[in-house]
Amino acid sequence: MKIPDRLAELLGRNQEFDGLVKSAIARIEPWITNSRLPFFPEYTDHGIEHLELVLATASSLIRDQAWSVFTPADSAVIILSILFHDCAMHLTEDGFVALLNIPWRDRSIEDMKDRAWHIEWEDFLGEASRFDGRKLNSLFGDLTPVRPPPSNPSEWTNKDRLLIGEFLRRHHPRLAQEIVSFGVPGPDSAVQLTVADLSATPLLSLAGLVARSHGAPIRRFLPVLERRYGSGGHRACRNVHVTFLMVLVRVADYLQVQAERAPQQVLAVKSLTSPASQREWRAHSSILDIRQTTEDPEALHIEARPPDVEIFFKVRDWIRGIQGELDDSWAVLGEVYGRYSELAPLGIVLRRIRSNTDDIEAISATLKFIPKRAAFRAADADLLKLLIGPLYGDNPSIGMRELIQNAVDAVRELNVLLNDRGLTRADLPFEASAADVVASVEKDGSGQHWATVSDVGLGMTADVIVNYFLTAGASFRRSEDWRKSFETSEGKSKVLRAGRFGIGALAAFLLGNEIHVTTRHVDSLEGISFSATVETEFVELKKCNRSIGTSVRIPLNSDIAQRLSKAIEEDWDYSNRQIVQVDENDNLNDVPELDPNDSSNDVEVLNITPDYSEIDEPGLSDWDWYCLATPSLSRSFLGAQIDQRYSLGELDADMRWKRMDHNYYDGIFWSYEEGPPLACNGIIIPSHDDQAWRDEWGLICPNIHVRDPDGHFPLNLQRSDLQTKKVPFSHELAIDVARSFCAFALMKTPLEIASLQPAIADLHELDAPHIPMQGRIHTSQWFFASDGISFLHPDLFRAAGCRTLVIARIAKNSGQYSYLSRPLLPGLGYLVMDQTLTLARLDLWIRELSDLPFGFSSYERYAGRWRRAHSLLGQFNRIGTRILLTKNALNRYEKVKTAKNAWRLVNTIEWESNGWVLVQVGNCDAESFPFREFADASSPVNITDTLSECYFDVESKPILRKVVAEQWRMIFGQPLLPFAANERQKLHCAVEEILKPYFAAINI
Repeated sequence: MKIPDRLAELLGRNQEFDGLVKSAIARIEPWITNSRLPFFPEYTDHGIEHLELVLATASSLIRDQAWSVFTPADSAVIILSILFHDCAMHLTEDGFVALLNIPWRDRSIEDMKDRAWHIEWEDFLGEASRFDGRKLNSLFGDLTPVRPPPSNPSEWTNKDRLLIGEFLRRHHPRLAQEIVSFGVPGPDSAVQLTVADLSATPLLSLAGLVARSHGAPIRRFLPVLERRYGSGGHRACRNVHVTFLMVLVRVADYLQVQAERAPQQVLAVKSLTSPASQREWRAHSSILDIRQTTEDPEALHIEARPPDVEIFFKVRDWIRGIQGELDDSWAVLGEVYGRYSELAPLGIVLRRIRSNTDDIEAISATLKFIPKRAAFRAADADLLKLLIGPLYGDNPSIGMRELIQNAVDAVRELNVLLNDRGLTRADLPFEASAADVVASVEKDGSGQHWATVSDVGLGMTADVIVNYFLTAGASFRRSEDWRKSFETSEGKSKVLRAGRFGIGALAAFLLGNEIHVTTRHVDSLEGISFSATVETEFVELKKCNRSIGTSVRIPLNSDIAQRLSKAIEEDWDYSNRQIVQVDENDNLNDVPELDPNDSSNDVEVLNITPDYSEIDEPGLSDWDWYCLATPSLSRSFLGAQIDQRYSLGELDADMRWKRMDHNYYDGIFWSYEEGPPLACNGIIIPSHDDQAWRDEWGLICPNIHVRDPDGHFPLNLQRSDLQTKKVPFSHELAIDVARSFCAFALMKTPLEIASLQPAIADLHELDAPHIPMQGRIHTSQWFFASDGISFLHPDLFRAAGCRTLVIARIAKNSGQYSYLSRPLLPGLGYLVMDQTLTLARLDLWIRELSDLPFGFSSYERYAGRWRRAHSLLGQFNRIGTRILLTKNALNRYEKVKTAKNAWRLVNTIEWESNGWVLVQVGNCDAESFPFREFADASSPVNITDTLSECYFDVESKPILRKVVAEQWRMIFGQPLLPFAANERQKLHCAVEEILKPYFAAINI
C-alpha cells in the first residue's frame, strides 16, 4: 500500500512506529487484495486502491500549519486506522460464522458497551423479518420476506449473502476495532492475521478507536478518551491527536465519491441485482469532476451529471452529508483544540462543498427530468378504513385491548417521569379514580352504548396528537422526543411499554365510527379535547379543563354492543364437542364393547386436553387482555364490575415465579402457578400454542411473562401471537425448567425405598409439574433401582446400569401381594403405576407396551401428540416386552373387536399359573424379574393389576427431554439420587449453589 510522502517522512523518524505500520500492512494487504468480498459482490471498490485514495485524501486535507503539530505517532495511527477502517467488509464466510460463535467476553472492548455478536445478529434478523416492501426491493431486488440464512455457508444463497452484508455494513466500524485488537475471525473460531503481537505500543488501540469512529458521531468517543487517558485525553494522548485523526478519517472517507470507484468496464461484464448497489454504482459514475477553486480555497467543487431523479437526489444528499460532516468536524476541532494556541493549527483545508446541483433552477435546463421529489406519502380515509378489518380480524374487543394497553403505557410513562423528577403523584392535580386505568361499557339515556377507556397517565400534547395519535403507523414511542425522556444513555427503555406499532388508534374504529378524546399532558396547564372519524379532514383541537391523563370514548355500533353484551353474559361453552369420557371407576364388566368404525364411540381415555381450536370462542376472554395488578385496571359493563382472571403482583418478589435473565429482555418470568400461558408487559398473548416447545423439549411449557421494554419480543402485528413458532429464548427456558425439575427431584423424591411395597404409596402423588404425565398417572416420571431414584430417560437409565425396566401397574389399594415387600433386585430399573384400569385403559396400556396402533378413532386423532408428549416409553427403543396379567383380564380383553386381531398376531403366551398369564411380545431376553415366583406367591387381588418387563436396544438415542437428562448429569454428576438420607444430604450440599434459585418455589 502506497503511503503519501509527508506521512512516510514523518513515520520514518520513529523506527518502532515504522516497523509496526509496515508489518501490519504486510499482513493485511494480501488478505484485502485477494478478497472476494463474499458479502459485498456488488459494492464499489473497497480494495487497496480505495485505501490509498482515502489515505492520500486524508494527507491532503491537513492544512500546512497543522503539519508542525503532526507527530510520527499521528502518522502511524492515521495509516493504521485507514488500513483497517473498511477491513470488516472483507470477512469470509467462515469468519462470519466464527464471529457469531466467539464468546462475547473474548472480544469485549473496554468502555464500548457492545453486545455479543450473536445477539446483535438475532436482533438484526428480527428487524429484517419486518422489512417492508421498499426495503426488501432496495436491498435484494425482490419482495420475498427475509428468512434466517442456513447454518451451513455452502447453502447460502445470494440473498443470504446480501443480508449478511447489510448486517456487516452496519457494524463494520465496530468490527474494524475488534480486528485491530483481536485479529480476524477465521474458520473454527480460530483467529487469523493477528496484529496485536507486533508491538506492545498502545498505538494499535488508538488506531482501532479511530477506525471505529468513522461510523458514529465523534462526540461519542470523546468521553471514552477522557476515561481511558484522563483529563485532556481527547486532545492528545500518547503524543497522538486522536480527535484530529478522527476528523481526517471520516472526511477523507466521505469524499471518495469519484467515478473511478465504479468503473464502467466492470458494469459491462457484471449485472447488479440489488437496487441499492445499482444506485451506488450509478451515483459514483455520475461524478464528473472534483476540484478546488481559486475563488474559494477552502471549498471543494463537485461536478455531477445525474442520469435520473433518483441519482440526482442521492448525489445531492451525499453532498449535503459531506457538508454536514465538515460543519460538525470544524465544530469539534474548535471545541477540542481552538482554545490552546499550540494545538489551534490542527485543522483541515476544507470548510465548504459546492456543486452544480446546488442551484436546482439552473441545472434543470441541462437535465431531461424535473429535479423534484415525488412519491406516495399518505393513505386517504377510504384506504385507512380498508386496513382496519384485515389488520385486526374485525374483532371489536381488540379495540378495547389497544386502548387499554396505550392507557397502561401512559401510566407507566408518567411514573417514570415523576421518579426522574423526584416527584410523586401527590404533587400533581389528579381526580379520584377507581384505578389507574378504567375501561367500561355503559348506556346513556338515549340507549346509546359507549365504550370508555380513561387513565391517570402522562397525557398528550397537541404535537403528539397530530404527529402520532392521528397518524397511522407513527409511534410516539419510537420518536426522538420519547427517547430523550424515557430511554437511558445506553438506549434502553425505562418504560415497560406494551404499545409498539403506532396503529392503536385504528383499532378503536373496530368499536365505532367516531372517537371522542380529552387529554391533558403532565406539563400542560390545560387540556385538549377533540372528536374525529376516519373521514374527518380537519380535526379541531379545543382547549378544555380536565385533570392530567387521557379519556377515549367511542359510541358503539349497535351490532358491536350486542356482541360485547353477549360475551359478558355467556360463559365458555364446549358442550358441542362430542367427547364421551370413560368413568375411571368403571370395571371390566361395565364397559361396553366399542366399534372403532362408529364415530359416536370416540372415547377420551387419557385425559388428553381436547383441541378446542375448532370452537369459535365467544369473546369473553377478549375482555381480559391484562394480567398485572400494577398499573391497576378496573373493568365494568353496564355498571357491573368485571374482575380480571389474573392479577399478578410484583413478579420479582413472587417466589412462585422464576426469573430468567436474558440480554434482550428486562426479565423472563415463568411459573406453573396460575397465570396466563403467555403475556408480554402485562398484555396476554391469547393465540400462542406451546405445543412446538413441548414437542421439542418434552417438557410442559410453563406460564411465561416477558418484560420487554425495548420491543424485542417478536409479536405479530395483531399482538395475538408470535411471528415464530416458539419463544426466541426456547433453549434457555428449557434449561431453566430442567434445572427446576432437578431441584424438585432432589427435594421431593422419597428416601429409604427398599422394595416395591412402599414405592407404590410413596410415589403416588409425586408429580412434578415440569413433565407431562401419562394421563392421570403421577408416577410415570420416575424409575428407581435398588439404591436410588431417577428421572425416566434412556440416558439416565443406561447410566444407572439397569438392564431392563420392570413396571408394576398395581392399584394403591391392592398392596396385599406379599412378594412386593421383598428387596429390590440389583441391575433392574423399577417403575410403579397406581391407576385402576378400565377395559379401555387396559387396551391402551397393552398397545403402549406392545407398540401397536391405538385402534379407537379418538386415539388415532391424538396419536402423534400423545406418543411425543405422554408416551411412557416412547423414547426407548423397545425390542420386546413381557406382560404378566390375570387370566380373567386377558379373556375379557381378547373379546374387544379393536384389540383381538392385532393382539393375537404379536403375542405369545409363555405360561399360566395361579390365575396369572405371562405374555411375550417381540424379542425378549431371559427374564430378569422372577415372574413365576411372583405368580406362585400371589393370587390375583385385582383383575386389573399387571407386571411388565421391557427390554431395550441400549444403543438407541433419545431426542425428547434430552435437556433434562443433560442437566441432571451435569448438576448431580450421577444418574441416581441416593435413597440413603446421609448420601442425599451430601449431594444436596454439593449442588446447593446451582439449584438454590429454584428451591424457594418448590418449598411454597
